[in-house]
Amino acid sequence: MGYIISKFQSKLQSILNFTLPLKRRTTKYSIHALSLDILEEIFLFVPYECCQNSWIASSKLQIPLASKLKRLHQYQEWIQEQINLLAERIEVLKASTAEMNASIAEMNARTAELKASTEVLKVNTEQLKVNTKVLNVNTKMLNVDIENTKVNIEVLKKKCDKEFAALKPEIENCEREIVELEEANGWRSQ
Repeated sequence: MGYIISKFQSKLQSILNFTLPLKRRTTKYSIHALSLDILEEIFLFVPYECCQNSWIASSKLQIPLASKLKRLHQYQEWIQEQINLLAERIEVLKASTAEMNASIAEMNARTAELKASTEVLKVNTEQLKVNTKVLNVNTKMLNVDIENTKVNIEVLKKKCDKEFAALKPEIENCEREIVELEEANGWRSQ
């Protein structure tokens, strides 16, 4: 049995030297999980009776190896449960991520459409600004034409009034002559 201990002593020493310093910054589950499989293999070949007064019990483990192995199995089961829970959470996260990616893709498509519509709106807005400026110029010109037309109408009205005033005596003479002719021919009613 001394040969078995000697055979695995250096291997166990290196494992313990690696895991025990981690105790200050990790949990006990993480410490034992790091070298679980190798420790189980060693403990199966090293009975506790052979290690009671050895360097293992006195300087490193400080607990019976049978109890240690039992706790390691418990830690292994706990770790497996945590792995299963983590796997379930990962699947949920994957599904949520897929949904989120689909939503992001849809949002990106809508954003692209909105950008295209915005560009069209910008072009139309610029064209509307140009058309508005042209309309303003045309409106000003139309207002000038309207004012000129008003002036021309007033001038024409005055001219017509003047010409009508000049023609009024002739019109009155013509009306008298018509009356006289009608009376002479007997066309006017008595």
